[in-house]
Amino acid sequence: MDLSEPVLDALQLGLLLLLYLFFFRVVRAVWVETGDGRRARRGTAPVATPTTRTTAPPERPRGIPGHAVVVEPLADAGTSYTVTSETTIGRGAGCNIAIDDSFASSVHARLFMRDGSLWLEDLGSTNGTLCNGKTISAPVLVGFGDLVGVGGTVLELVR
Repeated sequence: MDLSEPVLDALQLGLLLLLYLFFFRVVRAVWVETGDGRRARRGTAPVATPTTRTTAPPERPRGIPGHAVVVEPLADAGTSYTVTSETTIGRGAGCNIAIDDSFASSVHARLFMRDGSLWLEDLGSTNGTLCNGKTISAPVLVGFGDLVGVGGTVLELVR
């Protein structure tokens, strides 16, 4: 079978287009996983800043937690991590709270200080981040007694 030159040119262009699309998806996946591209995802609302919070914080006493203590899984229960003004949580070795959890992203979530309060933010993780059992889609204010869920790991914020 002898293919004409215009057909071969169209096949070459199609293959080149597929190759570019493949590289675009790889670069985009890396960009989103590092957290820098989470605002650029299509079909998602812009990430809200903590100053746009529309609901009042819970009534219980608030304070700046000094530690995050593992509640689940039971095998790691009681393990305590220091919470600083910028604390990353994930399975990556560079995280301040490095957890051995296959359902956690490399850099899954972060706790950070803003205006004297502690906030929890999901960093574009695959499985989402929970605060007191509810999935968060924007940074939320946290304090003593709040439970942070990352993959199958639950951390309680304590003094």
